[in-house]
Amino acid sequence: MNPAVKIKAPSVPAGRLRYLQPTELRALLVDCPDWLRPIAGLAAFTAMRRAEVLSLRWRDVDINGSRIPLPQTKNGDGRTCT
Repeated sequence: MNPAVKIKAPSVPAGRLRYLQPTELRALLVDCPDWLRPIAGLAAFTAMRRAEVLSLRWRDVDINGSRIPLPQTKNGDGRTCT
């Protein structure tokens, strides 16, 4: 008898993962006002949440390393956007 028979498989978390298609992203950026286009592009290409983008400060951005460290995210963990 297989002892693993009584073990339940882990459940898949709710939600879905979806990326913008290139045509959708282009339409989004074209429709943005000029001042918002870099912010929308940053959010789209780094998958940063609105609160993460709005809380950014220049001292948080590592321009030489081409990354943005986010010490605390919504789930409590840190991550780095490149």
